[in-house]
Amino acid sequence: MHEKDNFHKPIKPEPSSIDWYKQWLDSVKAIEAKPKALEISEEEINREGQEKPVKQIYPSTSKSELIKRELHFRYIAENYDSRTSEKLPNWESESVWLERNKF
Repeated sequence: MHEKDNFHKPIKPEPSSIDWYKQWLDSVKAIEAKPKALEISEEEINREGQEKPVKQIYPSTSKSELIKRELHFRYIAENYDSRTSEKLPNWESESVWLERNKF
């Protein structure tokens, strides 16, 4: 019954937690006070500060990997029960299935 009354009581911070909070706040202010522009070197400014900056290359999946993945998903769908993940009665190994289903 008294849990409801304790819910609305304000939290009184302990003295040690106040010291920790002040230290944390000082470190955050020190980080914010550091100018961001000084972290970039002159070389980076000359290379990236052009009208057309250097193009970033993003990783991509090859077409053969996509085909291999899709075939694996089809194999699983045809040979395993989707609800229980148990082998179906007409189960066959993946290598045999791939040989039989060449696309």
